[in-house]
Amino acid sequence: MRKHVLWVAVLAAACAKKPEKTKDPGLVTMEGSLGAELVPDNAGGEVVARLHISGAEVARVGRQPINLALVIDTSGSMEGDAIVHARAAATALVDQLRDSDKLAVVVFHSRAEVVAPSGKVGGRRSAIKQAIAKIEARGTTDLAGGLATGVGQVMNGFLPGGVNRIVLLGDGVANDPSSLPGIAQSAAAQGVAITALGLGLDYDETQLAALAKASGGTFHFIDDAAQVKQVFADEVLRLHRSVARNVQLTLTPGPGVSITQVAGLPQPPPGPAYYNLGDLAEGEQRDIIVRLTTPPRARGVIELVDAVLAFDDASRGAGRFERRAYLAVHPSADEAAVEKSRNLDVLRAAAHAQAADDVLRALAMARAGDEAGARSTLDNSEKITLLASTTLEDASLRTRAEDARKLGESLPAVLAYRPPPAPRVQGVGGGAAADQASTPAATQARLPQAAPVADPAAAENIRRIHDMANDTLQTHK
Repeated sequence: MRKHVLWVAVLAAACAKKPEKTKDPGLVTMEGSLGAELVPDNAGGEVVARLHISGAEVARVGRQPINLALVIDTSGSMEGDAIVHARAAATALVDQLRDSDKLAVVVFHSRAEVVAPSGKVGGRRSAIKQAIAKIEARGTTDLAGGLATGVGQVMNGFLPGGVNRIVLLGDGVANDPSSLPGIAQSAAAQGVAITALGLGLDYDETQLAALAKASGGTFHFIDDAAQVKQVFADEVLRLHRSVARNVQLTLTPGPGVSITQVAGLPQPPPGPAYYNLGDLAEGEQRDIIVRLTTPPRARGVIELVDAVLAFDDASRGAGRFERRAYLAVHPSADEAAVEKSRNLDVLRAAAHAQAADDVLRALAMARAGDEAGARSTLDNSEKITLLASTTLEDASLRTRAEDARKLGESLPAVLAYRPPPAPRVQGVGGGAAADQASTPAATQARLPQAAPVADPAAAENIRRIHDMANDTLQTHK
């Protein structure tokens, strides 16, 4: 009898229908194209590739819940209209979230404070709004403490199947920026992207943009505090419409091929390169411009790169999927054929991306005090971009060249507003480097702060050029 029962169980298990694998919704695409399909034989040299990534436009897309930490600068520089608009924007954001979404509100001044801990919005809306209404502007700018606290709050409420994000609003320079890259990298490793919003003219644009870039998030410049509310609303709408999250790109070069640059992203190491691209919303697109060097070859195929895009479906939680693109070129002794194989659309996109990358690198050099390096980068960029505007028949590249020239003229304002060196204050345990989150407010008030930009017109010019360059290199409609 026992054997009979066992065989019935085995037969039932064998006949049971195996669960079907969840179907890929097909909302994300990646297409690869080259600046030229042919290269001169026995020459070697540079090849430009474009990876076009897009999220499908659909009438209705379901979404996974949002786990958001709102991190707001409430230092003394936010006094007046800025803090008033920040409170109004944060209050409006609470109303835009669903009951099932999670929200934490963190502020930072001379230290970081959790105004509202992470938890579901449902049942807490009034309490969160009351806490936001009490926010005041005071003290210095413990940006590192605020960001680290925000990451901690997101991890406390982490949603494995949801969108985990930090929205950071700042208008000044951090007391001590030395730990910021590590915090951003840690957030990225845990699947948490940072949307950084720079308010006004006195913040360090390279610092905030770097935080967003390192975590796979986006950066936006807000020149008027009254715009904060709309930017918050746009960001929540974007999260609502996410079709992919935790998007990661892997680039593996072919034999003898080197990846020399990925525009707007960190310098690639030898061999495979890995990049965290954050989330992708419905209707959003992104061009990744990759520059490669090839070995000289007379015939056959030059295998350039394998690109793999991995992502979690955010429309219905269907699982993790991949998109792949393989690119190769052929050497040719026919100069006319090589010229005819050029793809002007790709080459123009690459020229715009290169000009934008030059601007961001020059600004970073200037912020670090390397005036000579910044000027050299901008001078070369102006010359190369002007030449490209002619050879590629793209008049809009002249504007890019003009921006490089104007930024060079504004460099004195950048150099006058470099972040101060990390303060050396006695910290916990007698360490020489202070932990800003634990430094007494009275001590932090005496820490060196970067002086405001003396020339507002130059500052506005810097922000405008930086914003255009940044928009070129990040997700766009």
